[in-house]
Parts: sequence; C-alpha cells; structure tokens
Amino acid sequence: MTHKPNDANPSRQTPPSNDAQPTKAPPLDRRTRRQVQAIEKRLDDNATWVATLFKIVLLLIAIQISIWVWGAWREQQVESTQPIGTLHSMTAGSGWRGGSVIEVHTIPDNESTETRFYPLDEPMAATQGTPLVLETRANGELFICDAKRHACVRTAPAMLR
Repeated sequence: MTHKPNDANPSRQTPPSNDAQPTKAPPLDRRTRRQVQAIEKRLDDNATWVATLFKIVLLLIAIQISIWVWGAWREQQVESTQPIGTLHSMTAGSGWRGGSVIEVHTIPDNESTETRFYPLDEPMAATQGTPLVLETRANGELFICDAKRHACVRTAPAMLR
C-alpha cells in the first residue's frame, strides 16, 4: 500500500518553506504594456497637477497671512494725533453690529462751544468730560482715543474722508 503525500498524517506534513521563489507574472504583450504605460503616465501627470495646485493654494494662503500681518502692524502705527474736544454724550447702537455715536464739545478760539458727532464701530469706554483725540494710523484708519490712550475705538467706515 502506497501513501500519497496528502494521505499522510497532518501532524507529520511539513509546511511549505518561505524560501521558495515567488512565481513571476507572465510577460505582458505589447498592447497591454502600452496601456499600462499610458495609465502610469496619466497618474504621474495627475499627481504633478495636484502637487502644483497644492503649492498654489499654499502660496495664496501665505500671501493672505502676510497681508493680514502687515495690515495689523500698520494699524498700530500712529501717523498723526489731533485733539477734538471733550466727550459730552454717547448713544449706543443696537443689533448685531451695534456701533455708537459720540457727541464731542470743543471750544475754538472764539470762545463758543462747537458740537461734533463721530460715529464709532463699537461703544467707547469713557466717561463724560474725558478729553478725546483723533488718531490717523499708518493704514489710513481713524481712531478716537482718550488723551491717555487707555481706550481707542475705530471710527465707522468712510468717516471724515
């Protein structure tokens, strides 16, 4: 009686070794090779296009951040300051964009009181009688501040221009 290798006791069978040579794929014919090369070329082109697009997006983000930092720095630079009088009253706005309007009294050379109104982006933390100054910043924005510059508020857009 002859035993076939598959009939042998499973505990006595040896597992196939990992040293065996991997089987090679059969060679591709010429048409299939061209198709594979065309697909690889398209993949490479698409990868290059995506990488270029990613670089452009990063460049645009870097430019935007640079412009924001430059504008923030220029907003801190005071070009000129002029006194505008003392705070008489303030009217706060309502709504989600609640600005305010301040009433300022000045006494020019002829000793009569002159009243001016300044619209602000947001309410100002100052008490009645506080001397105020109008500052022009390097970026062209106008701010109204108390004389000690403890409270500064941006004027409403397109004001006094």
